[in-house]
Amino acid sequence: IATPEGLVDALIRVVTLRATEPISEGIQLLSDVRLVLLKDNNKEITSSELHRELTNLEDSDWYCYNYGRAITQKWVTQRLKQFGITPVRRSRANVYIAQELEDAFNRYLQPLK
Repeated sequence: IATPEGLVDALIRVVTLRATEPISEGIQLLSDVRLVLLKDNNKEITSSELHRELTNLEDSDWYCYNYGRAITQKWVTQRLKQFGITPVRRSRANVYIAQELEDAFNRYLQPLK
């Protein structure tokens, strides 16, 4: 039978391990998408604009992440789909709606301070 002290110690070990784990590819992408949207206070962004902004972000490796080459729009779409995020088809472009991304941001990312 586990003691309360043992449970607390186990919880501390799990939290410590998680804090030292590298951020997953998907979480990093989601975090950078949020950064792009917040940067210009965008309500929506086309797939091509999002792709361009991600590959131009300072301190990111999206420009060479795909086996030494930049990520593609298709790559971004496939990775975001894992979080239930899909672009909306418009007459001229596929568009990501910021309000629809908020749910994923709230579920998977730390709150902004």
